[in-house]
Amino acid sequence: MHEPVIESHLRQCTQACNYCHAVCEQTLHYCLHKGGRLLQGDCVQALIDCSQICQLTQDLTLRQSPLQERTRGLCAEACHRCAQICQQFQEDAQMHVCANMCQQCATACQ
Repeated sequence: MHEPVIESHLRQCTQACNYCHAVCEQTLHYCLHKGGRLLQGDCVQALIDCSQICQLTQDLTLRQSPLQERTRGLCAEACHRCAQICQQFQEDAQMHVCANMCQQCATACQ
């Protein structure tokens, strides 16, 4: 089967989405285990939204779907939002890693 050729910036976006999805999933499990203020506010919802839109964006971009451009914009928005929320917990190493990865993904998908 012939794989489509993906432009460099799209490849960077799909790779960032792959990593961001994984980090958000790890961070979500971490938050659920740790509890406390990590479960308050919009943190859990932001992690789930970011994780799922990253997975969808990666899939649509790899398939070269006509919806990929709009999805990348939504992905960048969700990642930026998640990064902002995770930055509120900068004293926590896992949250710091997640905030950085989300910001990298937002940048790669814009």
